[in-house]
Formats: sequence, C-alpha cells, structure tokens
Amino acid sequence: MFSDIVEWLEGFLGDYGPEMVGSLVVVLGAVIILWVIKRAIRRWSSGVDRRYVDSSEHTDRERGQRLVTLTRVMLMLVRFAVWSIVILTVMAIWGIPMAP
Repeated sequence: MFSDIVEWLEGFLGDYGPEMVGSLVVVLGAVIILWVIKRAIRRWSSGVDRRYVDSSEHTDRERGQRLVTLTRVMLMLVRFAVWSIVILTVMAIWGIPMAP
C-alpha cells in the first residue's frame, strides 16, 4: 500500500518533485516563523496596551498609541523580510537566476 502511494506521488510530481517539496517546506517554515513572531509581538503588545492605553494620563495614552503603531509597523516589516527571503529561496530552489 505504501509503495502504491509513493508510486502515485512520483507519477504526479514528475521531474519537479524535489523542487515542489522544497518550495512547500520553505513556505510552511515561513508560515510557522511568522506565526511564532506574530504571537510573541502580540503578547508583548498586550502588556503595553494594558499599561499605557488604559491609563488615565493623556501622555501615557499617547505613548501607548505610538507603541501600538510601532508594533504594527514592526509586524509589517517582519512579514516583508520573511516573504522576501521565501521568494528568493524558492527562486533558488527552482534554479531561477537572481543575479543580473
């Protein structure tokens, strides 16, 4: 039974099997990394929210809003960096030249 599955998979993937598997591993790794980083930043951010945004002082609320904005910018930059690396890695896996 297992050999039938392997045989079907080899026929389905054809000559591009290693590239497809490598690309899938890279993308899944990126999704996991982004999930972990997002969770860590959100956990840190929730402590900042409670401390500053819910404060009765105006300056603390402004500081909290700035920190929330910086957290969102940091998440956006991390996503951009990770997906840029993923795109370049997948291009290298498939043999697409990246140099001019």
